[in-house]
Amino acid sequence: MITLTIVLVTAATRDPLPSRDEAQHQVAAQVAAAENTTVTATCTEPDSHGYACRLRDRAGRYGYAATVYDQVSQGDGEFASSRHEDLTTWGFPVAADGTVTTSFDVRPPSDVSASISRSLLLTGDALGRTDLLTTIDCAPPRLGMDYQCTAHAPVLSVTLAHGSRTHYDLTYRVAVP
Repeated sequence: MITLTIVLVTAATRDPLPSRDEAQHQVAAQVAAAENTTVTATCTEPDSHGYACRLRDRAGRYGYAATVYDQVSQGDGEFASSRHEDLTTWGFPVAADGTVTTSFDVRPPSDVSASISRSLLLTGDALGRTDLLTTIDCAPPRLGMDYQCTAHAPVLSVTLAHGSRTHYDLTYRVAVP
């Protein structure tokens, strides 16, 4: 007895992700319009979801952008197709002189060291650096006192002070390209 198996494969037409040059142009234009300034974008090679980009604006601020492309299906059967829609998130955490200022909530169960790490990750994304995570060390504060923090290169200086009863302000300066 011979068993015959037939596999029917229907391929939907699919728009490829934009090229890196196209993505850089699209991200720069989108962020520039939203920020009302001129922006340049330098994007990495894409992964399966989209692009990561470093930004610079007219004021000299350094920023990051992440663009994710979701595949959206249209139609069904042999006329099915899909296209990509993009969602871009961005920020400009680093001033032209390398200063970063962020405020975060310290109400329990907040974690000051995790908040500092998040800020350093965003700064690293903006500058294209991966070596910032261990550059700020803060000793827990004594009652009613600010944190005492030390900076390690490429972070040049750091202060972590009470901004209000439930918030701290972190300000640090990094060497910029």
